[in-house]
Amino acid sequence: MNRLLHLHQFGLWLNTLPIKPSINAFTRNSIYALPIIQWIHIVGVAVICGSIMLISLRMMGFLKFYPSLADMARRLLPWTWLAIVVNVITGAIMVIDRPTRATDSLTFPYSMIFLILATILAVYFALSLRRDPLYWESSRSRQTWARVLGAVSVLLWVGVIVGDRLIVYARGPI
Repeated sequence: MNRLLHLHQFGLWLNTLPIKPSINAFTRNSIYALPIIQWIHIVGVAVICGSIMLISLRMMGFLKFYPSLADMARRLLPWTWLAIVVNVITGAIMVIDRPTRATDSLTFPYSMIFLILATILAVYFALSLRRDPLYWESSRSRQTWARVLGAVSVLLWVGVIVGDRLIVYARGPI
């Protein structure tokens, strides 16, 4: 049982939500419902990580080609935001369907913390580029910070992916 943040109790509370019977009926009435939800979630993860990885590698200076960082972000970030929204919805459905499976996992809280931090970092990055498209390329110190933030972003998203994949395997002590 995961004692961190009393998540087991949170999972038990999720079992009492009025929407839970509807979600359970939806996922249990078709053998395809849950696999399709999981597939959509995994495609969303691929879109998020692919776009963030490209932007982060560009920030770190590993991808030095056209388009500019601002153009790349302008093209990729709308897909990232859409995929994040889709993943929040599909993730919520999977957690509400079997709440204690997620909340009792040792990796779930870390994955959620990494997700929140990575999303905040992406929003900060997007807002800074919206104010000034050349912000991260305008000085040596900003380029250095871009490299650091790009690396941190990659690490956070890797943490999200690893944490999510291990939810069913990393059970807390019973």
